[in-house]
Amino acid sequence: MEINKCPYCKKKLEKIPLRKSKCKFCGHFIYVRTLPPKMNKVLIKGEEIKKVENSWIDYLFNSYWMKELKKFGTSKKDVERIYYTLKERFGTTPLIADIMWGVFNNSILDSMKKGNKKEIDKIQALMDKFKEKESKGEELWDF
Repeated sequence: MEINKCPYCKKKLEKIPLRKSKCKFCGHFIYVRTLPPKMNKVLIKGEEIKKVENSWIDYLFNSYWMKELKKFGTSKKDVERIYYTLKERFGTTPLIADIMWGVFNNSILDSMKKGNKKEIDKIQALMDKFKEKESKGEELWDF
């Protein structure tokens, strides 16, 4: 995937698009996305969007935060559900931190339903750690 060429016709673009736009050569829509873990921008075809979404879900699911939440039964399906719920609600791709907050909140709710106070306290401590790093502008995903 090259950042300065149309993903369909491979012709060099005069200007790199910042968002969805039509190629002036072939007329196809070009989509701009960011890929984890290097957060590099790429130009993709419409049919590649799902692949990029899955890469974000995998990235989040393999994070330190999710490794901790897996201990309490949080699954990849939970992450996917939050991702697509937020995408629909926001009308755009959600930020990875927003997805993580949704997963945290659902994990707390699940633990509350089970009545597991120790689990709730551990998840809350994890949320506090995430919030602290987030408020300080520290890197959230590299541990």
